[in-house]
Amino acid sequence: MHTSWRIALVVLVAISAASLQLFAADAPQDAGYSFSGGDGSTLNAAVIVHARDETVGIRAEYAWIKEHWPGSRRGKQGLITKNNKLYDALTITDTAGQERTLYFDITEYFGKL
Repeated sequence: MHTSWRIALVVLVAISAASLQLFAADAPQDAGYSFSGGDGSTLNAAVIVHARDETVGIRAEYAWIKEHWPGSRRGKQGLITKNNKLYDALTITDTAGQERTLYFDITEYFGKL
């Protein structure tokens, strides 16, 4: 197994373990993150997460989902690499029962602990 895949696997396991708590938590106004980019509907329209490290970045992703898709439930999560950028792909089920995948550009904070 390549080292990069091992790192990605460890990160995904850590994200999954922390996700339930982070998804339910309200993010304070001075949480130390911000967003730019698109609406997250495609890789080209990914939400760009600006955060200092993975803990803050993950919290930011879940706060964005809570704000833009209130009441949604999280499903699968995966890491995508394209054009030297890293993306988090999160599948959610909205309140109408429709499943959709949201894309977050996590290049800025990925690997920073």
